[in-house]
Amino acid sequence: MSKKISELDSPTLPLTGTELMEMSQDSTSVQVTIIQLGNSIGYVDRGDPSGDDLNKAGMTLDSAWNIWDVSAVVPAGATAVELEITQVNTNVGKRLEFRKNGNSKEKNILAHKQIVSSVTEVWGGKVSCDSNRIIEYFATGTAVPWISIAIVIRGWYI
Repeated sequence: MSKKISELDSPTLPLTGTELMEMSQDSTSVQVTIIQLGNSIGYVDRGDPSGDDLNKAGMTLDSAWNIWDVSAVVPAGATAVELEITQVNTNVGKRLEFRKNGNSKEKNILAHKQIVSSVTEVWGGKVSCDSNRIIEYFATGTAVPWISIAIVIRGWYI
């Protein structure tokens, strides 16, 4: 539906906070486009997981990008996952990174470098997943300097 403001009964719109808006203008007019998303996008808290979803023993630690299939936990239709990562590495600067499966650049990633040697560091964030609910992870080095890695899926975005 497309209407001019002068054609509306009221110049106000009932917005719910789930809209996307785009505005453009030229020398004679302003165009505002509002797309109603409904309540279909949101965060789903997982609740109280009983343990880690991935840990050092289940990971390939080889300074290369590896696949992590999260579909056993994350339902179909999810677009991203929220992770909590606990890591300990003996070497300062060693990285643990996550990205959407299929991405090739290392710009849109969730990453952390070990700040202090042999100290437990807890961090987290959001990582996009593909339609099969696959993400990729990368850990610098080999298994030897990694004392522990534990990852929990906190929730997901639908």
